[in-house]
Amino acid sequence: MKRLHVMGTVLCIFFFGILMGYVVWNTKSEDAFLGSKEISSENKNWSLSWNYNRKGSIQLPSRQEGESGDLFSITKQMKFFNSEEQYLCFRSVQNKVRVYVDGGLVYSYGYKGKYALSKAPGIRWNVVKLSGEKNKYSVEIEFESPYRFYSGIMPCVYTGTKTALHTYIVKKEMPYFFIGLVVILVALFIFVSYLVLRDMEFESGLYLAIVVFCLGLWFLSESKLSQFLIHDVYCASQVECILSCIFPSILCTYMVLLRDYEKDMWIRGMYHASLLGFAMTSFMVVYRLIDYVEVRPYTVFLYAGILAGIVINGFLRWKKNKKIKSLKWRDAGLILLLITAIHDMFMLCLSTRIVGGRWFHFGVIFFIGINFLGYEREFATMYVSKLEKDHFRKLAYTDSLTGLNNRVSFEEEMDMLRARDTASNEVYVIIIDMNNLKKINDTLGHKMGDKAIKKVADAIRGAFLKEGTCYRIGGDEFCVLAHKMNGIKVKYVLDKLTHDIENVYFLEGYTLSVAFGYEVYMQTEDRSIDDVFVQADKNMYQCKQKMKRAGKKCIDIN
Repeated sequence: MKRLHVMGTVLCIFFFGILMGYVVWNTKSEDAFLGSKEISSENKNWSLSWNYNRKGSIQLPSRQEGESGDLFSITKQMKFFNSEEQYLCFRSVQNKVRVYVDGGLVYSYGYKGKYALSKAPGIRWNVVKLSGEKNKYSVEIEFESPYRFYSGIMPCVYTGTKTALHTYIVKKEMPYFFIGLVVILVALFIFVSYLVLRDMEFESGLYLAIVVFCLGLWFLSESKLSQFLIHDVYCASQVECILSCIFPSILCTYMVLLRDYEKDMWIRGMYHASLLGFAMTSFMVVYRLIDYVEVRPYTVFLYAGILAGIVINGFLRWKKNKKIKSLKWRDAGLILLLITAIHDMFMLCLSTRIVGGRWFHFGVIFFIGINFLGYEREFATMYVSKLEKDHFRKLAYTDSLTGLNNRVSFEEEMDMLRARDTASNEVYVIIIDMNNLKKINDTLGHKMGDKAIKKVADAIRGAFLKEGTCYRIGGDEFCVLAHKMNGIKVKYVLDKLTHDIENVYFLEGYTLSVAFGYEVYMQTEDRSIDDVFVQADKNMYQCKQKMKRAGKKCIDIN
């Protein structure tokens, strides 16, 4: 099941990347930029017209009831008392815009561009330069949206110099933008923590990092400062819409990896439903039957389904244990996240006078805070457990006298070779045996014998440090499994090793020496690794006998 979740998530991320690449490639929108001494808010005494019919005066911001395609316009006489160039600034949300000054069209947005996967030009900061030749203007701003739930939105309007408007927007929207950056950093921190514990199958950490990263990206794409800084804000708007549609499946993937939800059939069902819904929606979007902006409000049903699953799961846990401890803070974070998401989605669809607030953002912050604290506590526990496990594993697989791998570790490696579970096509099995260790033990004592074993072990480790794994498999017997060497290099290293031991390692008047034998194991051969080991041992024994007869180190007999 985990493999299916991984595949599903990878496909979603891959498809998301393709969609955003398509959006960027197929979008050409009009240029607009902002640009500071003083600004003024022009939000009072606007005259409202709906489909060219006068409706009276309004105060901004406002939202009027309307259908898709309705034309709303606001008109006002503006006066300025200085001769500097003045700019008109306002933010349009999924609306096409025209601006008339003294009856003449001076600015339009959304009518000339090309917009992939959407009927509307996204969210935009619009800046209109007013002529500096006079101090009084008649300004009319016209809005048109293809969506009912974005129709009739009238934003705040500001006037001032370019630099003043620029400074005002940066100062006002920087905190929200900064929160998005912090959320992204939290996601990266969780991901790094997951990498530290990746060998402990701590998969919920990976998906929590993905969930938090998506929320951070959602924050940034929705931030007014991001939309102000990015040249083509339409793409940021599409990121926001696509994330809101794909987020339920990402959240469900994270939840089914949690111990409390891994067997919850409701949450699993919501996971499959959200994936199927996103796939069907994307198919219809690509074929221009619908777009992501229109689908976004309907994701409220998926959020409601997940919320119901969390509440039912929590109630069943409480009913089973009759303890409040069976409910976790993580559940509270999920519930608040989903409730605020549902609230803002409903506010988007309802024809209220003011556009829905940012309750979802508070839910996101609470969810991330609760889950981050819980995750880091769990991470700390598992990290300590990992350190203890590594410590005991090292004790179990390391020879205490020499520091080389011990017999247990050697047998595990041999089992892998028996199963042919190795990337190497050939492995050299090298057996090295010390000479005259019994004489050293009998005459100088076992303490000096241990010192001799350590010296030989250090020499072997130094000779095969990067190209083989060294084991102590008996009292005075060693084995090296060399995966990265050929026959010529093996012979050279062994000859140098025996020469160095004889000429460098002197111990209380005794000269240390070793006998060796080796054999190559190839996966393509019919011989087993055990047959190769037996042959290498025979070669070592023959080398030892020759050394006794010759009274000097043996020449390779293989």
